[in-house]
Amino acid sequence: ATSDAPGGEPLAAAPGAPAQEPAAEERGRCTDDRSPRSSFRPHRHPIHASRRALRFRGIAWERGCGALDRVTVAIARREGGGTGLCRYLQATRRLGPVTSCRRPTYVKARGTSRWTFHRTGRFEPGTWTARIRAVDRAGNAEKKLRKPHPRSRNFVTFKIR
Repeated sequence: ATSDAPGGEPLAAAPGAPAQEPAAEERGRCTDDRSPRSSFRPHRHPIHASRRALRFRGIAWERGCGALDRVTVAIARREGGGTGLCRYLQATRRLGPVTSCRRPTYVKARGTSRWTFHRTGRFEPGTWTARIRAVDRAGNAEKKLRKPHPRSRNFVTFKIR
């Protein structure tokens, strides 16, 4: 077996000797390197959008061995008719400055595995997008999508009339 010599260097194990057991705190641990996933809640009216309120509901789950830390939502009003510019809803409940749609500003949702997001105010008519992102305690964040995909449930486009 290996042990520390008086000089601080570990001694090599004797040939044929059994390998040293890992420390108790190392056994049973895994490295969480998989990002979590999230989705707008299917089949339960996950999106309500009007000129007075926005409400989203959904679910999130961890694919690794850790636990969810938070779910965040980025809500943007599209600007400029397809120019790739957006104004993102800020934590102050106001729309931020015009910026690239590829640089979302996320606001924390309430809950983790079953989350909700609700904001009241005055929301201008137009085309809006919402994307959600789950983050686990290891810091792994869900991959950001640039546009809606048929199999994806974490990016939606909606209209406020």
